[in-house]
Amino acid sequence: MGELLVNQTLGEELLNYSDERGMFFARIVDGEKWLHLDPSQSIEEHETVLRPILRCADACYAYGLEPESKPLAAVADIATKDKGKYRIALEGDPISGREYFWNADSGQRGTIVVLVPISRFPMQVFRHCEYASVMNNPSAGHTPSAFRFAQKAAEDGTHAAFCFSRNNGFEWMDVVLGKGRAAKYFREAHELCGAGSDT
Repeated sequence: MGELLVNQTLGEELLNYSDERGMFFARIVDGEKWLHLDPSQSIEEHETVLRPILRCADACYAYGLEPESKPLAAVADIATKDKGKYRIALEGDPISGREYFWNADSGQRGTIVVLVPISRFPMQVFRHCEYASVMNNPSAGHTPSAFRFAQKAAEDGTHAAFCFSRNNGFEWMDVVLGKGRAAKYFREAHELCGAGSDT
């Protein structure tokens, strides 16, 4: 991750900063839990955060999947080459038995970009995240071409791009919404984080 602006009171400065950047981030998995995680392991957050996002999504792309790598092997039957990246099919179950793909970090794969129509933005997933904030250098940890793709996809306001980074796997996610459109989503996500059950 880049330099975090975290554990601050949510005020106009942070909200304006998220609008300037057109994005915010959320910590999905507790740091201590992530530190001891087996990359092949299924965790609760796959069901409470990832699956709802994928159910709302209309596309998912993965960058930096190397031939013969474990992350590619985990999704080989649902991954199709697409102009320097892979498109990941979302039909059926793209998570169970494929956890290594989602959890892989430290450059074992590139960034994963999940495109969600803004009309189906899955705000309730933030109840199951640790916290939300913004960072000074949001492209840090991402495959550069993936980050540019996410920004372009969110540019017209029709989609949000949920990005799982090359360096940090599923521990964090960046939510790219386009400049001038992130603050209202960031505010609500910040309030929801750690709230728990949707009920």
